[in-house]
Amino acid sequence: MKCVGAEDGTQRCQRCQRAGVEYVLFVPQPLSSSLTPTPDASLRSIAAAASLAQSWFTFHRFPLLELITSKRLSEASKMLRRLEKSLNNAKAKQPSNAQSSSSTAPASQEDGAGPSNFSPSAAQQYDEEMEEEEDDRPEEPIYPEKVIRSSRSSFLDVVMNPVPAAADHDRPHSDSSADRPHSAPKSASQSPSRLQSSPQPRPYIGLFGGNVPKDPVAAGILSESDVEPLFDIFFLRLNPFINLFDPSLHSPAYVRRHSPFLFTAILMACCKFFHSSQYTAVRRLAEDWCVYAFAEGTESVETVQALACMTYWKEPADRRTWSYIGMACRMAVNLRLNKYVGRRQPHESNVAFLERRNRERTYLVLFVHDRSLSMQTGKQWMLHEDEFVRNAGTWHEDGCMGARSEVRPEDVVVAAFVQLRLMGSKATDVFFSRTNTHSSPYSSDASVDHDLHTFNLSLDEWLKTWEAQMRLCSSAGNFHSAFIQFFQSHVRLFLNTFGLNSASLEGRAMPNSEAVRQCYHSASTNLRIISEFAKLHVLQYCQESVTVMTAYAALVLLRLLRGPSVITQLADGATEDIHRIINDAADAYQLAGHLTGSESDCAAYHSRFLRRLAGRDTAFVRTRSI
Repeated sequence: MKCVGAEDGTQRCQRCQRAGVEYVLFVPQPLSSSLTPTPDASLRSIAAAASLAQSWFTFHRFPLLELITSKRLSEASKMLRRLEKSLNNAKAKQPSNAQSSSSTAPASQEDGAGPSNFSPSAAQQYDEEMEEEEDDRPEEPIYPEKVIRSSRSSFLDVVMNPVPAAADHDRPHSDSSADRPHSAPKSASQSPSRLQSSPQPRPYIGLFGGNVPKDPVAAGILSESDVEPLFDIFFLRLNPFINLFDPSLHSPAYVRRHSPFLFTAILMACCKFFHSSQYTAVRRLAEDWCVYAFAEGTESVETVQALACMTYWKEPADRRTWSYIGMACRMAVNLRLNKYVGRRQPHESNVAFLERRNRERTYLVLFVHDRSLSMQTGKQWMLHEDEFVRNAGTWHEDGCMGARSEVRPEDVVVAAFVQLRLMGSKATDVFFSRTNTHSSPYSSDASVDHDLHTFNLSLDEWLKTWEAQMRLCSSAGNFHSAFIQFFQSHVRLFLNTFGLNSASLEGRAMPNSEAVRQCYHSASTNLRIISEFAKLHVLQYCQESVTVMTAYAALVLLRLLRGPSVITQLADGATEDIHRIINDAADAYQLAGHLTGSESDCAAYHSRFLRRLAGRDTAFVRTRSI
């Protein structure tokens, strides 16, 4: 048959011209007379199929197929009109076929097309009107597959609400039909669901509304000239108690550039002891930085250090140490601060080496703090023993640098405390596992004595090893040796109290003699070292954990005096010695008091606490002697 729209059958139709395709004349082969349907039957079958397809697409209104179906149905309708015109002309020439054509009406009704009311004149008039309407209709562009695909309404468009398509000039050019001059211009079409959806969410500005807290210098609380002396005195008086920073790396400019939070936390600690009038304002800034770091999810090694600094010299009413250290532990693991490297690598520069050591030191100090809190509170620790912790025994030697390759005493303290906390946590697990069983708290007296003896020997060996390592440091002083002995005595005291508790739980008349002796010696050593700290003028700068340890030592000593079976194992005059040691520690704290900008003078308050403990026990001894 000839192309629809071509008048003579030799030229391309309008649609072929617009589509830019060649005209191909398709001549169907004639069918046999037995298989050729009647003209009216063919007409009605085609009309029924076209009507059914048109009604189905109109009812469902698929937006994806509207563009395609409208074009296809338009072509089918034009083909149908041509067939009707030729058939009507044939019917006019052959009137004898009218009866046979009318007999096919029921069959067409069964097909769902309904009765046919076409007449030759009506069909011709209808065809001419449709052709005029088709000629008057403006040319419509042929929509390529890209445009049809862009108009689809996807479920993910509604849920995800993606960003609209980019502009035309941002897209690469191609040789597709969409780039042809007669094609429709591209536009960022949106689906109906996109037009009705909510607008794009505004960018997150945080709880602070985009306003980052200021550091004390930017806030006008401290001047630039105050910062340098405060950092110097921080490394001289405060850092030896925490061993967290390296003066070769942590200059004021370096700290302020990398973390205003850490810069504020260090100045807060300095102001508490040396600029008491500005302490409250700087502490408020540091707490704002804590909230900001948590709300914004800030993660860096300096943020971990700042969170730790918020717990060392806190106020007595502050109960956030467990939360701060827990947050710092998770952040340290997420930052992989526990990556084990070892000695200095050949390609590492001085700054890179110091920064790596800074990350490693931060993790080890945090590990020690985490195990210390676990021992004090009985809660689970967060940082487990890994490859880096297992190799921490030589970590202080890996940090040697410079011509003399000297070891820093602060690094020796860090490496020693890691080994000490590993021993303490292991022993604590052994004793706690026995006391938490449903059977007898301890299997036998021999097992308790054996465990205590083993751990006491390990602690003695630990002290000898690390005192020897400390003597190798030319810059180490009396403070460093006393500092490691103080913490070793506290761990020994804590573990040997399990021996005292086991005797009371089992109802034994005489407790373990080694446990009694070790408790008395360790507690007395702790309180004597406090007096030495006072002579070195550093007691007022101790962190809060040292105060807790001295209170624990005083309580254990007084408990030894209350047990009739225990006091007989002590030397003569032990009661007077214990009262004197506690009062000397109280005098040391009294001397260190009134030197801070704290709301409550912690040192003076602790002095009154120790003095009251000794006074009450002295009165109890007098009453018992009467």
